[in-house]
Amino acid sequence: MKPLIGIGFWRSLLEPELPDPACFIDADWSQSERQRVLHYLQQGQPLNYWMGYSWCRFRCGISNPEMGAADYTDGTYCWPEGLAHYVSCHQVRLPNTFTQHVLSQLSFPAAAAKVSDFSPVDMQWCQQQTGWHPSFLSFPAETDEEAEKTIRRFEQGKCLEPSMLTPAACEARTHLIKQWRAKTS
Repeated sequence: MKPLIGIGFWRSLLEPELPDPACFIDADWSQSERQRVLHYLQQGQPLNYWMGYSWCRFRCGISNPEMGAADYTDGTYCWPEGLAHYVSCHQVRLPNTFTQHVLSQLSFPAAAAKVSDFSPVDMQWCQQQTGWHPSFLSFPAETDEEAEKTIRRFEQGKCLEPSMLTPAACEARTHLIKQWRAKTS
């Protein structure tokens, strides 16, 4: 079974190796192309439902239930339910590889309905995407209080996760914490 390609999964303190959506903002992205990509995302077939809701990395005020708790697929890619929100409300332009994939489709792929919820999702391609503006930053946690609490737990060694993270993810988390500390100082 060929893995699905993850896209639109954004970094947080718990997943520091993922890309930052702020780096993908492009106010000059063609409106017609943006609308085609948005429509495509909204047609995604539900793949997995999670035990909790996502949150907007820009903290724009959208409720977590509106961001969703599912992953969608087209049979090639896998994306979180809330990805359409980033495209429509925050002018996030997705990588050209994905956009060209969308634009090349005459209709939404019927193969999406045949994908099993046990399909593996490869996040390597997603993790390598840098966006258009690498100096922009979103928020690494749903609230400032949550960020501070999580960072304190990591600094005190009270989380199980660091031993489960790759060295690159640990380095990414350290960098993210330093950025957050500099932003809030």
